[in-house]
Amino acid sequence: MEECSNVGAGEGIQLNDIKLADLNVGDNVLIPVADVDRGPTDARNVLVIVMEIKDDKYKLGVEQSIINGYYSFHQISKTTGTPTILIENVDQGIKKSLREVVKLQSITGPR
Repeated sequence: MEECSNVGAGEGIQLNDIKLADLNVGDNVLIPVADVDRGPTDARNVLVIVMEIKDDKYKLGVEQSIINGYYSFHQISKTTGTPTILIENVDQGIKKSLREVVKLQSITGPR
């Protein structure tokens, strides 16, 4: 029985390594926004760019700022197609929370 559990754990680690290898600095990804952090007309996700990868965590940014903190692989999903946010367009001198970024990008304006 112990042999089976060890094999399963090893496979899980290998699959996780494959998923982590898919994201690179410069990739555009989506962060889901909690219902309490957005208005009824706001987007359910925020499009961001991977700015840095450190200890399997991702520092993310939008054109207006860097988003505070690091995010894990399970909190983001990679987008397909041509990147629409480029690293050189991100204002790296400003840091904001995800909630503040959602307010900036709201179609109804800041609340």
